[in-house]
Amino acid sequence: AWAIPTIMIAAIGDYAGQALASSALGFITLIFGIGQALGPWVAGWLSDATGSFIPSFYLASGVGMIGIVILLFLRKPGLKLSEQV
Repeated sequence: AWAIPTIMIAAIGDYAGQALASSALGFITLIFGIGQALGPWVAGWLSDATGSFIPSFYLASGVGMIGIVILLFLRKPGLKLSEQV
């Protein structure tokens, strides 16, 4: 869990470059914050609605899988679109 911010900073430097790195880091931090604020609320709501936390775990797994699929289409840093394999 503590390696994620370090990995994100390194990836942002590769993808956004020096000029936009701080803006990109701020944007990613905002998205993380929204997830951290809404995640417990949604999990609690699902738990109240279903009587179990199992749907919350399924939702978290599904969102993680969607993230993995999206990452499969992420271009390699430093390459132009015509150079992608």
